[in-house]
Amino acid sequence: MKDKILIIDDVPEICSLLTMQLENEFEVHVANDGIQAIEAYQDHQYLLVLLDIEIPGMDGFEICQELNQIDKPRKPSLIFISGHDDDETTLRCFEMGADDFISKNTETSILNKKLKALVRYKRMVSALHQEEENLTELVNTTMLQASFYGSCLNLMADIQLADSEERIAQIVFSFMQSQGLKTAFSFSHDGQTNYFDQVNRLCSPIEKKVFTLLKDKGRIYEFSSRLVLNDQHVSLLIKQMPDSQSTQYGLLIDVLAKLVPAIEMRYRALINNRQLQLAQHSLQSTVSNIQMAVQEMQEERQKIIDDIVMKIGLSFHDMDFSDDQEQFLIKLIETSVMEQADNNDKFVSINQQLTQTLDSIHPETLTPQFTEDGDSGSGDIELF
Repeated sequence: MKDKILIIDDVPEICSLLTMQLENEFEVHVANDGIQAIEAYQDHQYLLVLLDIEIPGMDGFEICQELNQIDKPRKPSLIFISGHDDDETTLRCFEMGADDFISKNTETSILNKKLKALVRYKRMVSALHQEEENLTELVNTTMLQASFYGSCLNLMADIQLADSEERIAQIVFSFMQSQGLKTAFSFSHDGQTNYFDQVNRLCSPIEKKVFTLLKDKGRIYEFSSRLVLNDQHVSLLIKQMPDSQSTQYGLLIDVLAKLVPAIEMRYRALINNRQLQLAQHSLQSTVSNIQMAVQEMQEERQKIIDDIVMKIGLSFHDMDFSDDQEQFLIKLIETSVMEQADNNDKFVSINQQLTQTLDSIHPETLTPQFTEDGDSGSGDIELF
């Protein structure tokens, strides 16, 4: 596709001559007065504008002022053409922002060379500007990504300090709000599901139904401008995703695909901790019951032994035992008492072991470690 050139001159012969010289390399447009020139300039993007100074009505300098008021993504190179070749005219053209000044007396070959040189210059400048824009865009994108991933690292760290589903939702909602997104959560375990909404706190009935319908649609399910990410116990609904061609969309998909598994692992840790706490309480109750039963058995056996010893001792004078028989019974009683004492020591040892076992079970404390200002994250919204 050829670059466009606008020739502004009131003399048709000059316009025709310039057109013949340039039409092989450019798409040439012609305007014979200021009004035509302004209209053409507004409708097209030109690489060069050749402008005669001596135009009746609105002269070249006035036309140039009007053209400079029109906003264009890329300003064309401006070349003044005049029959005068004096210093004053040259300086005036420079003041008006011209890139070159060509006398009408210039030979055709020289004019072509000047135009070609100016086109090369213009294209070189355009290429440099485009390269600068590309570099600027790359830098901005890199800075955006660095900032975004930094926020995501903070998000992941805060999630690992969350001590409840409510706290997890609060942390994620704060991050999503900073990204201009609206989201909702569902946490499911053991037949019970808890729902949280970023805006309304509680999910609507249809949102709950959507979570149920899409739970088995795979890890990532996109419908319209919405997105659902699923794991075994956790589902996250994004209600309005950015345009799929935008940089933000790619960043979000990359992070969300890792965020939901991280939330899932934290939620499992919360579940395991609660189950361990329940097991600890149950074990504590069982150990207490065993200790009480052992103590009662110990006391009951001791009472039985004491009664037997007392009765035998009182019956010695009523029974006709020989000395050997009495010594045998006394020895037997002493042995039984010693064995009972050993059993008592065993009962004490069992109680100590049960107590030590119970004391060794301490579920990990999942309460977040707050910073000095009392907050584990930054910019969290109040949810509950």
